[in-house]
Amino acid sequence: QNRTRLKCRFWDATILPVAKGRQRYSTRPFFTVANVPAIAVSALLLFTDRGPNLASAVFGDIDTLLTEPLAAERPLQAWLIFGGITLYILKVIFWSWTYSHSNTVGVGSAILVALGYYLVVVVSICLATYQTNRMPTTLEITNGATIFCIALLHETLVDRELANFKKQKTEGLLQYGYHSICRHPNYFFNTFPFPCIALMSGSYPIVALWIFMQLFWVYAQSGVALETYMASKYGAEWESYCMSVPFFFPKFGDLINVLIFKRVGVKSIESTKMN
Repeated sequence: QNRTRLKCRFWDATILPVAKGRQRYSTRPFFTVANVPAIAVSALLLFTDRGPNLASAVFGDIDTLLTEPLAAERPLQAWLIFGGITLYILKVIFWSWTYSHSNTVGVGSAILVALGYYLVVVVSICLATYQTNRMPTTLEITNGATIFCIALLHETLVDRELANFKKQKTEGLLQYGYHSICRHPNYFFNTFPFPCIALMSGSYPIVALWIFMQLFWVYAQSGVALETYMASKYGAEWESYCMSVPFFFPKFGDLINVLIFKRVGVKSIESTKMN
């Protein structure tokens, strides 16, 4: 029965939309396959000689450079980084098959994100780990792991909220729950996982880099493009929504209410409508 259900989900998500002419092709399989190399590359760089060899080629012979595989010297640090990368990629794959709001993104865009952006994240964090050659403190590990898990959980719930709203085929905008604290709550929570993984490298410059890159991506590309699309689709209703709800950074009190699930529903979207 489970096998049949999986086959039906694959058919509904990939073959059926193409057969009915609603789209030229499905990118979910492409996006799924394209995400796997990020996990494989992180394993090679953290657990084999490929990591120190690449670091030596990039940074040269510097005194502080770690010359052995990270897993051999500091296995806990290696598993923290590898675990964070793996969890994030699995979240992306799960999202693409479960809560994805569009299945018509071009194959080129899917490959650019998965084989381009994600691989740059993985390689840069791993290289910074060998270059810095420092084990993060207990406080850094605790803070990084906590923020990472909270951000990943709430980003998943944001996507579920929007997916459930679209299933209801309700006219108008989604303006309650997570979407009442800022206009792009999924982008907001997605800001934190990469810097938190970078914190496990022990390198604060790489943490700052990925905070900047995540914010730049929103303000220069994805957030701006979505704002333009929503304005053209909803017109005056979107303008009114923009006047009362911030673009990206929520108010502190609203964020706290979300984090303690006072303003959003955990079990169903219905509980968010009451707030």
